[in-house]
Amino acid sequence: MTYLLLAIASSLGIGVVFKMASVRGIERLPLLAVNYLVAALIGLGLVFSSDRPVAPTLNAEFLVFSLSVGGLLIGSFFLFALATHKAGMSITIAVMRTGVSIPFLVSWLAWGEVPSGGQWIGFGLVVLALVFLTRPQEVVPGQRPDRAGALLLLAVFVGGGLGDLSFKAFDVWFAPEVDGHVFLVFAFGLAFLVSAVMLARRPPDDRLPRSDAWAMGLVLGGVNYASILFVLGAVARIPAIVVFPTISVSVVVGSALLGVVIWRERLSSTTMAGIALAAVAVVLLNF
Repeated sequence: MTYLLLAIASSLGIGVVFKMASVRGIERLPLLAVNYLVAALIGLGLVFSSDRPVAPTLNAEFLVFSLSVGGLLIGSFFLFALATHKAGMSITIAVMRTGVSIPFLVSWLAWGEVPSGGQWIGFGLVVLALVFLTRPQEVVPGQRPDRAGALLLLAVFVGGGLGDLSFKAFDVWFAPEVDGHVFLVFAFGLAFLVSAVMLARRPPDDRLPRSDAWAMGLVLGGVNYASILFVLGAVARIPAIVVFPTISVSVVVGSALLGVVIWRERLSSTTMAGIALAAVAVVLLNF
């Protein structure tokens, strides 16, 4: 349970950093590039400080898997950005969060994590709560998605679900033989290389991150690394059918409450109803 709580706290930390970066007008791409660089370097330092041998773990299957996760990390971000522009932020967040159904169902069907009756009800409440929590406060003309927007939203749903599923897959397929830090070095390393290439394609004066992006990216990289490390620790100890729905709904609820406390945002009655549903869902999932 400690790992699960730490995973929730660090995931909330990611949201806080992104919110602060948005308030300060920091561009997302340079911020992400610095974040991935910092996370990869943290992992590299932890790998070299460990006594566990690395070379025997570097087989082709592991390398393909790790690099694929790295591509998924950066790819999901750009899909999210495109879908937000096309369909609106609230709809995109709702679709991304309901992607939690993918690791829930795969963990049940493929890895024998059979939900109890209460957990099935809890999972249903998670999906319903996320719909309430991410519902737009008002209808904005022109934000109804067209066919291209619907395809983007489907990609966001799959990308978000596969991101969570990849951490469970690592636990099942590679964790007994491979240090999690090695996995994260390759995943974050590839994500950094992709973002660095995209920065390199900009005009010369716009390639290097500003000082504020370096400072915020340094913090984000540490929190991001901790978030995935704690998720890996949680799925190693708690069924994924509990871990991912709990994290998903807790992060959305926590972000809403932090918005009220720190940025004086107001919660609608719909959001309050979603928080109440989420609280019941978390209780049911963990019994």
